[in-house]
Amino acid sequence: MGEGKQAWGWYPAGKIWVPLQVAATGKLVIDPTAVFEEPPTLGELEKGATSNWCNLHAADADAHHDAFTPADHQADPHTMTLDGVDLSAHAVDVDAHHGAFTPADHTAIGDGAPHHARYTDAEALLVAAPLAHHARHEAGGADALANPIAIAAVPDLASGKIWQGNAGNRPVEVDLPAGGTKWFYQDWDYGTGGSVVAVGQHNCYYLNSQYDSVSFEFRTPPDWASIAAVKMLIISEGTGTFDYTARTSWALIGANYNANTDVLTADGVAVTDGIIKSIDLTEAFTGLAANMSVGLKVTLDALATATGIFAIQLDITYN
Repeated sequence: MGEGKQAWGWYPAGKIWVPLQVAATGKLVIDPTAVFEEPPTLGELEKGATSNWCNLHAADADAHHDAFTPADHQADPHTMTLDGVDLSAHAVDVDAHHGAFTPADHTAIGDGAPHHARYTDAEALLVAAPLAHHARHEAGGADALANPIAIAAVPDLASGKIWQGNAGNRPVEVDLPAGGTKWFYQDWDYGTGGSVVAVGQHNCYYLNSQYDSVSFEFRTPPDWASIAAVKMLIISEGTGTFDYTARTSWALIGANYNANTDVLTADGVAVTDGIIKSIDLTEAFTGLAANMSVGLKVTLDALATATGIFAIQLDITYN
């Protein structure tokens, strides 16, 4: 995988995309506990026993009985015992025994025979690939082992792509899903000429004279691609209209504070007494980008019939 590439996997329990862990070489990291277990579980067909468990089992004397001797086989079935257990009935049960294997029986290869043809290296990789891939993407798995089989089985992922299962439950490369619109809000920070007022349970800044103003400060998120809308929520005191001017400035950290500026003026904005209204200020943020420190000042230019404006907060949506 080249520089600037990010691998993501779908986490079905949380219904989110999560970053996949890779080694310093850029290869996928696999959790061995998703492939091997110790001790093995009866009925578990997708995991193998660890080498450590197999070694201990082979050396465990209590796990196996002593081999039959020729004398055991030739003994009177009425008196045959093994480790104190009477085997008389078992010894004469025809259905309990098969005919002796010949050397040809033991070495036979094919359908119905005790052995199959030996796997080639390519065949072994094909068998192991689904298990390695499944274990790598298992929800909640720790990525502690860069498994060479998984690395060989899973191809490089192109930049801007993700894995998605197809109808055959195999991973295919697809485009990232669209990000959609996101939202956050910002309370007013300070004001000049007006006063702080509670309207119901809303903490507002009250503008009721020409040149009263309210200011907001916020930071655009790192995933900001483009602006959707910036709207100021207000409550009117009285029914009528008002005029305002919105001035903005924004810049990256380390740049001149007013590297970008904009102005929006609106006259005759209709309001109704006691009603929350959304004032669209989007045109005052032309070209706003990610990671910007943003300042906004809204100044009351005039009131007609309405006697005051209570500023509540900004609603900000972006793509």
